[in-house]
Amino acid sequence: MNNKTLLNRARKELETAKATAALTGAKAQAARKTAIAAKAKLKQARKLAKFTKKASRKAEDQADSALDALEQAQSRLEKLEKRARKRDRKQKR
Repeated sequence: MNNKTLLNRARKELETAKATAALTGAKAQAARKTAIAAKAKLKQARKLAKFTKKASRKAEDQADSALDALEQAQSRLEKLEKRARKRDRKQKR
C-alpha cells in the first residue's frame, strides 16, 4: 500500500476514535450526573424515612395517650353513673 492510502486510513481511524471518545465521555458524564442525582435522592429518601418514622412514633404515642384519656373518662363516667343510681335508690326509699 502506498503512503496516501495509509494516511487516509489513519485519519479515518483518528476521526472515528475522536467521535467514540466524545460519545463515551458524554456517556460517562451522564452516568456521573445520574449517580450524583441518585445519591441525592437516596439522601432525601433516608431523611424522609427518618421523618416518617419519627412522625409515626409520635402519632402512636398520641394515640396511646388519647386511648388512656378515653379509658379514664369512661371509668369516671361509670363511677358517676353508679353514684347517681345509688342516690336515686336512696331518694326513692
